[in-house]
Amino acid sequence: MEFTEVATETLLSPREFDDYTRPGGKPLIVRGWMQGWPAMDAWSFDFFKDTYGDDEVKLGCDAMSGDCDLVTTLADYIDYLTAEEADADLHRHHRRLGAERPFYCTSYQPFLAHPELWDDIALPPFVLDWWPYFDLEFKRSHFPHVQGWILLSPPGAVSRLHVDSHHTITLLAQLRGTKEAYLFAPEDAEAVYHGAVDPADPDHSRFPDLKMATCHRCVMTPGDMLFLPPDWWHHVVTKDHSITVSQNLVNHTNFGLYIRKALNRNLARFLNSLPPDGIGGSDVTAAGASQEVRDA
Repeated sequence: MEFTEVATETLLSPREFDDYTRPGGKPLIVRGWMQGWPAMDAWSFDFFKDTYGDDEVKLGCDAMSGDCDLVTTLADYIDYLTAEEADADLHRHHRRLGAERPFYCTSYQPFLAHPELWDDIALPPFVLDWWPYFDLEFKRSHFPHVQGWILLSPPGAVSRLHVDSHHTITLLAQLRGTKEAYLFAPEDAEAVYHGAVDPADPDHSRFPDLKMATCHRCVMTPGDMLFLPPDWWHHVVTKDHSITVSQNLVNHTNFGLYIRKALNRNLARFLNSLPPDGIGGSDVTAAGASQEVRDA
C-alpha cells in the first residue's frame, strides 16, 4: 500500500475548490476558516451534556454496521466518554457485549430539534452547498431527510472503511481532539475489497491486493475541514476525545449523480417541485438543474 499526503489549502477560488471536490477530484484539508466559528469556543462535552443532555442517542460497537446495541441519553454517553475510571453504566454494558472497540456515537443529528446550532458553524465562502435551498417537499422525498451530524467519540473509536451515500461531497470539520483518516479513491474499490480491509492495521496475507491501493492519509486537528469528493472510501480513527461536525454536500459538480441515485423513478416529480425562479438566492435555475441531471 502506497501512502501519500492530503493537500492543505487556506484560500481558494470556487473553481479551485470545485476542482478538488468534483467527481474525479482529490481530498482536501481547508484550514483557517473555523477560527471564527462560535462552536470552536462553545462546543465542548460539558456544553452538550448541560444543554442537550436529554437528547436520545443510539450507540453501537461497530459504528458503520447500522446495528444499535443500545439507546441512551447524550448525557450518559458523555459521562462514558469522559469518565476517568471505566465504572459508568455504559462501561459495564460494553464489557458485557465483549466489544473490542469503544462505543461511537455516529447517529446524533441534533440540528432539526436544535436549529440554533447552525448559527455556530459556517462553510467557507468558496464552498457551495445547495442543500439549504431545497424545499421541504424535496427534503421529504429522499435521503438524507435531515442534514448534519455531530460525532462524539473516545480514543480508539473507529469509523470503518466506507463510502458516503448518494455520491455526496463529504465534509468532516474537527472541533475537538484529533483523528487520523485513511482515504482511497473510488477506483481503488477492488484493492480495498469494498471496505473489508482495515488500513490502519492491514492484513496483507488476507488481502493481498491492498498493496495496489494508494492511501491518502492525514491527521485532523481542531480547525481542520476535510473535504472528500464523491465516492471516496474513508476510514477514520479517533486518537483522543473528539467532536466533529459531518455534512454531506450537494452542488453543481455532483447534483446529477446525486439526484439520479436519490430519486430514481421519482425524478420527474422532483423536477416539477423546483421553484420556477431557481434554487434559493443562487444563480442555479431549475433549467440548469435539469441540464445537470441530463449531463450526469
